[in-house]
Amino acid sequence: MAANKILLGTDEERAIHAEYLNTADSTILPGTWLERTSTGAVRKHAVAGGYSQHMVAKEDYLQGKNKTDAYAVSTLVLIAMPMPGTRFQAILLAGENVGIGDQLISDGAGRMKAETGTPEEIACWAEEALDLSASGAVDTLIAVRCG
Repeated sequence: MAANKILLGTDEERAIHAEYLNTADSTILPGTWLERTSTGAVRKHAVAGGYSQHMVAKEDYLQGKNKTDAYAVSTLVLIAMPMPGTRFQAILLAGENVGIGDQLISDGAGRMKAETGTPEEIACWAEEALDLSASGAVDTLIAVRCG
């Protein structure tokens, strides 16, 4: 995906419930699937296939940064809460091989993986095919559509 932003498409396609800042409890990359902690900070979504609050870390455009610049621990993370149908980039777990339309779930560490078994929630659907099954593949941003 060539876009340098996490939210993709036209204004209508980038529909979000909210955009806000919250403190990171660990190093977070743009495209990470997030959840709030009991202290109000955000962390990588921690339950594989589990229910989520539909939050994704955006690039920190307020500081002139892009989708490759990580947020440090205790810094403010720019968060989007995408609405159903919103296109954005999420991190696909290395080792996965997905096609367009494949259902994706949280891997329990803020990334997406192909749906297997009976997850509690389908987080999104792949909008592009991406094969990261080769030896040496790394986690990579993939275009997805929120469910």
